[in-house]
Amino acid sequence: MKYLLQFLFMLSILASGSASANESKAGSYIYKEWQGHPVIIYKRTPEQIKQLKSKAVLSNTQHLYNAAARKAYMSGNQMGSTLFYSTLSHNNKAVRSQDDDLLVVLGVSSSFGCAIKFDEQQSVFVDPCSKSTYGLDGRILTPTNREQHDLFIPPYSIEKGEVKLGKLVEEKIIDFAPNITKLDISDFRKLLAAISWRKTKLAKQYINKQTAQETTETGANALHAAAGNTMPDIIKLLVEAGADINKITRAGYTPLQLALLNLGDLTNAKTMIELGAKTEKYCQGKLCTQSVMDFVTYSYPNLSDEEAANVKMLLDKAK
Repeated sequence: MKYLLQFLFMLSILASGSASANESKAGSYIYKEWQGHPVIIYKRTPEQIKQLKSKAVLSNTQHLYNAAARKAYMSGNQMGSTLFYSTLSHNNKAVRSQDDDLLVVLGVSSSFGCAIKFDEQQSVFVDPCSKSTYGLDGRILTPTNREQHDLFIPPYSIEKGEVKLGKLVEEKIIDFAPNITKLDISDFRKLLAAISWRKTKLAKQYINKQTAQETTETGANALHAAAGNTMPDIIKLLVEAGADINKITRAGYTPLQLALLNLGDLTNAKTMIELGAKTEKYCQGKLCTQSVMDFVTYSYPNLSDEEAANVKMLLDKAK
């Protein structure tokens, strides 16, 4: 959660729209925002380009597919497919980019989504969570048990010196999900997998009194898993089956708080409040949580007036 909040803070200070490559100096970089993710645009020096082109090109399509599948598990098949196709189109190039001088990569690690930083002294990108490093082509230099994949490349084009980030693919979307029904895991884990893969019909099959009340080793129930996906029907069924809508995880987070990490879509948050989710601070035994407004304010240090007003309006209805 620590790195998620760092990531959210980074997003709050990013620029949007297109980025002018002409305005950047060689050896410098800027952050942009794309589909809720930070994007790093780095302008390479002639010497850096020469060094990259002197190396053998290493590309593994299956490795990329595995990384995209993990991304799809967290962000949906459309996102996973988009990053798979876009990255694949650049992977056979030594510089992994449309133009030699400009690197455009997703600013989060491919497996766990940790915000990437740039080490100016070493001229490498660093994942502070895993300590993995990446070269100026976005390829991973020091794989770890936590991160083994290159940085993703979002869809983009360069028009008149400006980097324009593209859209999510609408066709040829890959279904990365495994055959959940045949997995050798408990029904509760199958429920969580169906929710994570946004398989609504399948998730409904695994909702019962036992799975609704079961929790993970972190103290999260299925409502915590559903909070990040727009699944109001699943949320209602879980509560009807006995899931605790005010369940606090060991780290102190509630389903409603996780639903409010997506301020662009308050559907889940609204549904949870209608079903009795608490908005003020409270405790369950030794576990306590902060108020929803305090959580949102902490998670989004640069919360806009409009976003704050939308959250306040939602919370006012709960009183």
